[in-house]
Amino acid sequence: RPLGLATCFIGVAVDDDDGAFLVREAKEAGVDWLLPLHPKQGGACTGRCLVVVDDETRDRTLVTIRGPSHVPSRASLDAPNVVDAIRNSEVIYAAAFVLSTPERA
Repeated sequence: RPLGLATCFIGVAVDDDDGAFLVREAKEAGVDWLLPLHPKQGGACTGRCLVVVDDETRDRTLVTIRGPSHVPSRASLDAPNVVDAIRNSEVIYAAAFVLSTPERA
């Protein structure tokens, strides 16, 4: 448990090497991974984000390949384990672009 807190991740990763890496690392760190890996189809890959930070100004630039991993489906968010995790949470963090991007079919 990170910092002694029960934590979970509610997000999507593809069933590829990067997705498997994320799930494995999260579980090793004590983070519950709540959603199954998304099937690898149509060239889909787990999202990635490169962060470039300017040494002098500390400004940052993010280069993101979101793939299908940016928005969990409505059905996945209605899964009993996800609903329970959300209801029992004291703190929820969501990236802003996840809240402002329409669901993909």
